[in-house]
Amino acid sequence: MPLTIHQPSDRPRPSGYNEAASGGGVIAIAGQVAAEHVLAAGGGCVRQFGSALARFREVLDSAGADPDDVLLLRIYVTDIEAYRASTKELGPAFRETMAGHFPASTLVEVSSLVDERAVVEIEGLAAAG
Repeated sequence: MPLTIHQPSDRPRPSGYNEAASGGGVIAIAGQVAAEHVLAAGGGCVRQFGSALARFREVLDSAGADPDDVLLLRIYVTDIEAYRASTKELGPAFRETMAGHFPASTLVEVSSLVDERAVVEIEGLAAAG
């Protein structure tokens, strides 16, 4: 099955992986962390969540898909208690970025992420076409 690689045009191509790949009717979107300026500023859970989700949406857009096409989100956080304490603040960013669509989701606490400044990473699957 041939794969199509997707990359937002305003981002440098990552090394060692792709932002998204589609094939067989599915788009796989790589884990997205907050934008560099948010990470550099030490943004906490709420700010990083909004930025990571916005970056996820940019990759989704680059693949020609919409929030309604998202089948699954996997959200990794380094502090589940900080996430739980922030759910009311996270909701508006989620509803706005995902246009009111609520896909199947998994939330997992992890001990760390590749970028040690990151506290949230979001990946997912979407239907293609």
